[in-house]
Amino acid sequence: MFTTCLGLAIAVGAPGAKDGKEPETPSVVGEWTVQARVTGGRRHLDTQPFSSLELTAGGSLNLRSGGELVVRIKYKVDPAKKPAEFEWIPTDGGPPVPGIYRVDTDTLVLCVDEAGMRPTKFESPAGSRVTLWTFQRVPKTD
Repeated sequence: MFTTCLGLAIAVGAPGAKDGKEPETPSVVGEWTVQARVTGGRRHLDTQPFSSLELTAGGSLNLRSGGELVVRIKYKVDPAKKPAEFEWIPTDGGPPVPGIYRVDTDTLVLCVDEAGMRPTKFESPAGSRVTLWTFQRVPKTD
């Protein structure tokens, strides 16, 4: 169940470089709502294990369903890798869950393989144990 909940895929796309400086990678920090989930090539529209996730600057990942906290774990990202990498780190001592991600403005795509291997592409082939998640950033309210 834990791995299924975290069968996520993130996509990171940044604007082009200006003045010879490296472009800034969009941050994963924030609150995100589930838009889509595909596992093994099949879309799961009505069976989301959670409705939103929050990624904090301090490395906490909070999964919520209907506003209620479902799971709190740790995460880390490496945006310098191509594709950018993440790991969910269970607080119960379980093994880290490796994946890849990308952020395109206000869309986050996460990809994980429930077999424990880090995916190399943002796809969920038919019959695989790869899950591809798409999230929409929740606008900040002041």
